[in-house]
Amino acid sequence: MAKVDKEAAARIAGMDYAFRRIKEIGVDAFEKELQWRGGKNFSYTVTPQHISKAVGELYKHVRIGVLVCLIDEFDFGKEELHRFNDRYNDKMDSIKRNYAVWGDYESILLEELGNNEKIEYMEDD
Repeated sequence: MAKVDKEAAARIAGMDYAFRRIKEIGVDAFEKELQWRGGKNFSYTVTPQHISKAVGELYKHVRIGVLVCLIDEFDFGKEELHRFNDRYNDKMDSIKRNYAVWGDYESILLEELGNNEKIEYMEDD
């Protein structure tokens, strides 16, 4: 009997969540969110907006790290930083618009390095 009660409570909680999300974002946006979740195994407390915000923060922090390296190691000034930023934005826009994929850029790096070298990526400790 307790199992049925837990299942019923979970269904009610899910319906309550759905009702609140529909009121918050509308039926069409909620339908898109359901389709998005259908292919992903995320908790229902994680919304596409949460992920988008986290990716944006990560992107910002990576960009800051790259720009500081360009200043420290290569003496980039304001003009060079702006040129780099413009070119970087072009590359990211190409990925966003599906004109390129990350593998394309990795292939360019490997070709430039002479396919014998590895690109070092930060790994978990």
